[in-house]
Amino acid sequence: MLKNKKILISLLLVLVVFLIPGVVNAAVEYTRSFPGNDGTVEINLTGLQLDESKQYEFSLVSKGGTPSSWNLITDYTSTTAKIILNPSTEEICNVLKITDDGQIFIREKDNTDNYVVDRLNVNLKLPYLKAVKYELSYDWYSIQTMYSSIGGGLTSKNTYYKFEKVTDENFIRTFLNNSKQTDKLEEILPTAPDTGYTQDGHFNSANYNDGLYILWIRMTGENCKTINAAIIHDGLPNATTLEEYLPTINDDNNDNNQEQINVIRYISFPFIINNGKSSVSLRNGVYDGEYTMYYQFVEVSNEVYNKLETLKKQYENGEITYEDFIAQFNNTLTQYDNTKWIKTEDGSFEIDLNKFTGTKKFALWVKLEMEDKTVYEAEVYTMNGSGTATNTPDSNDKIDKDTTIADKDLPNTGRVILIWIIAVIAISAIVAHIRYKKLYM
Repeated sequence: MLKNKKILISLLLVLVVFLIPGVVNAAVEYTRSFPGNDGTVEINLTGLQLDESKQYEFSLVSKGGTPSSWNLITDYTSTTAKIILNPSTEEICNVLKITDDGQIFIREKDNTDNYVVDRLNVNLKLPYLKAVKYELSYDWYSIQTMYSSIGGGLTSKNTYYKFEKVTDENFIRTFLNNSKQTDKLEEILPTAPDTGYTQDGHFNSANYNDGLYILWIRMTGENCKTINAAIIHDGLPNATTLEEYLPTINDDNNDNNQEQINVIRYISFPFIINNGKSSVSLRNGVYDGEYTMYYQFVEVSNEVYNKLETLKKQYENGEITYEDFIAQFNNTLTQYDNTKWIKTEDGSFEIDLNKFTGTKKFALWVKLEMEDKTVYEAEVYTMNGSGTATNTPDSNDKIDKDTTIADKDLPNTGRVILIWIIAVIAISAIVAHIRYKKLYM
């Protein structure tokens, strides 16, 4: 009997050892920020239990690694702490340069057995616009070395670049509406391309002076991870309007300017959605290459819906031009979330009507990744929920979002095509939603 008790106690101790990290980290959450373009990652933790009369230190390791060096935490309260992962520190650089998956430990400085945080998983991947150091002198870009505190690192010798012209109106409008500051562009950047790069860390941009460009950078190095980065190259620094970046949208030689604006639409949306299920498809004759398709539903608030309806009426009554209508419509519609795309192999999609009750509006966003570009198109539907749950899919609940993502997204160079759905019908007791009038004439 005594032997059995000893075995049971031993098993419980082993179980406790395995469970301790989860218990210690249970309430701890973090967000990230990037104070510069040198690879520094700032981790802001909440949900901690600290004694402000004591000192604490942290260690960064690769996932599954063991702490070998500790760094003093100087900015903390009883529940929060700010940790600066600066690549100028050799031990930190050794982790940052090889992996995007790190783990953080925190312990009392004078009580090394007391772990406040044990193996907290942290994302070390850099956003595109924060992942490269460079200098621009006249028309020449010089890409700087990254993660070189102990020599080596990602150097200009192993740098590749590619200029990609932006033809997406929404991207250019966001650029202009934010006084050409690039912070807001991170969330709508496409995924870095896989091909078409030229190897060089010092190159001339003089030939890219006819519009807005994404300058893609890919850096590699021995015993280093690959970093994809982006630089926004403004080839028209004095331009202030969309028409200057995309002169074809205002072609005075075209008698039907509306036709000039209404560019190719790639996605064919369904007229009817039955029980939350239907499919989208590629329009006949618009593209014959390889492609991948994704979708997501984003709830549209009544306030946004009413604004869109007002814009539609203003356009129909001749109060605003077609171009003004499209510009305002694009800026008003609830945008997609780059972290929530769902891949569809055959164009089929589904929304769970049991997850909400009553009537709600949703934008069905579709992302079409083609060989040379990506386009984003949306259709707005009104739907009747059939469930009892109070939560709704694709709500405005925020998560700690990594903006490279990326998540995420291939070149966002297509036009955002938005069509208005204004009729809802019931067919044989099946929840169905139908559109009968398009805003694109």
